[in-house]
Order: sequence, then C-alpha cells, then structure tokens
Amino acid sequence: MKPCIYRLGIIEKIPATVLKNYIFRNNGDLTFTNVTDSWGDEVPSLSNGATYADLDKDGDMDLVVSNINDYAFVYRNNASEQKLNHFLKIRFDGIGLNKGGIGAKVQVMCGDKTYTQEFMPSRG
Repeated sequence: MKPCIYRLGIIEKIPATVLKNYIFRNNGDLTFTNVTDSWGDEVPSLSNGATYADLDKDGDMDLVVSNINDYAFVYRNNASEQKLNHFLKIRFDGIGLNKGGIGAKVQVMCGDKTYTQEFMPSRG
C-alpha cells in the first residue's frame, strides 16, 4: 500500500499545465486555418479528449471536449443555419434487421469533384 501513496504524492507535486485549445477549419484544399479565437475557444483548460456528434439533430456535427476536474465544453455547429453553406441531408431506410441502412454508400458529384461517404454510425 505504501508504494501507491508514495506515487500519488509525487503525482500531486507535478504542476498542471493549463493551456488554450486550438481549433482548425478545413479549407477544403488540404490546408487548415487556425480559427480558435473567432470560433470562441478562449478558455484555458486541461482537456484530454474530444468527440463529435450531431447533438441537436440538425445535420452538422457538434463538438464535445472533456476536461480534467472541470465540466466538458460543448460547441454547437451552426453550419446548417448559415445561408452560404451547401449541404445534402440523407436518411437511409434499410430492410430486415438493418433498418438504419448501416453500410450504405453515397457518392455525390459536384463539378469536377466527387465525394463518397459510407454510413457507419460508430468509429474505432
């Protein structure tokens, strides 16, 4: 039991480095722009993980960032509400036991670009 208490004492003496997170916007041309300040992530934290999900079911992915000893940050994606964006919303109706259409593929062509997406609701 003593070795565990000893290690905990050492860990408690290590100073925490509270930093501001970074958010980058994909420019669509294999480059990214730092949009941390303009998108409102100015709070320093001890973040240790993030995930995305469509929390408000509006078709765009929202961001959740977990923090050590603090509440999680939840960022709402307003892309579907902006008039300048174009998006396609698709709902799959599968058959049999696959009612949600898991594994369905969509291919969209726009000008000289082709976009392909396979519907997999879970990630590894």
